[in-house]
Amino acid sequence: MISNALRAVRKEKPRMERITTLNHYIIKVLLPCLSFALLAGRGNAQSDEAKSAAHWVKRIQESYSNVSDFSSRFTQTYKHPLKPELSRSYGKVYFMKGGLMRWEYERPEPKLFVFDGAVLWIFEPEMPQVIKTEGQTEKFRRYLAFLTGTGRIDRDYTVELLDSSAYGFNKGPVLGLKPRDPQSPYKFVEMYIDEKKMVVSRSVLVQHEGGRNRIDFINSQINTGVSHTLFRFSPPPGVPVVSPADAAKPGQGT
Repeated sequence: MISNALRAVRKEKPRMERITTLNHYIIKVLLPCLSFALLAGRGNAQSDEAKSAAHWVKRIQESYSNVSDFSSRFTQTYKHPLKPELSRSYGKVYFMKGGLMRWEYERPEPKLFVFDGAVLWIFEPEMPQVIKTEGQTEKFRRYLAFLTGTGRIDRDYTVELLDSSAYGFNKGPVLGLKPRDPQSPYKFVEMYIDEKKMVVSRSVLVQHEGGRNRIDFINSQINTGVSHTLFRFSPPPGVPVVSPADAAKPGQGT
C-alpha cells in the first residue's frame, strides 16, 4: 500500500529496491484495483435470474462498454503476509476511458499518481520529489486492458462464483478471478459486486507471497463528465523531477 506499506519499504529496503517497488506498485496494485472497480459498470438488478459465474461475467462485460469515466473515494487496507496488523490509507481515484487515471492519497501520507496516457507521474510532497516514468506506455496499457476496453474477463481469467456469506458480504455476488497469465503480478482477485447499484464496491488482490490489498470504493460515480485536466500534471515550482534511476541514487530524497 502506498502510504503505510511503502513507508515500511523505505525503512526495510535499500533505496533502489524501494524506488523499484514504488514504480511497480502502480502496476501490481493500482491498475488492477481500478480495472476491477470499473468492470461492473451500470445495469439493472436481476434478482430472479440464475446466479452462475458465467451469468455475472456476461452482465459485467456487456455493461462495461458504457463506462466513459469513473470517480470514487476509497479506503485501502493492506495485510502483510508476515505481520498481524493492518495498515490503511484513504483518498480519491479518477479514471477516464483510454487509460487515464489519477490516484490521490490523502492520509495518513499524501501521495499522487497520475498517468496521462504517456507518462506516469509520482509526486511525493513529503520528500519533496516528483518521479517521472516514461517509455513504459505499452506496459501500462497492457495492464490497463479493461480500462481501455480491450480486456475480456472470460479470456484473461478463470472465474468462479464464491460464497458471499463466507466472505461476510450481503450486497451481492462475490467473484473469484484467477489470471490465466502465469506472469500476472497477482495470484487471485476477489470482486465484490453491489447487485442493487451494479457496481464493484470492493476488490481484493491476493499477491503471490500472500499479501492482501483490499480497496473499498465509496460513493462511486460513473459517467459524470470527469475533466481531462485531472489527468494533467505539472511539477510544483522548486520540486525536483527525477527518473526512477536518478531517484534511487544516494542523496536523492530521504
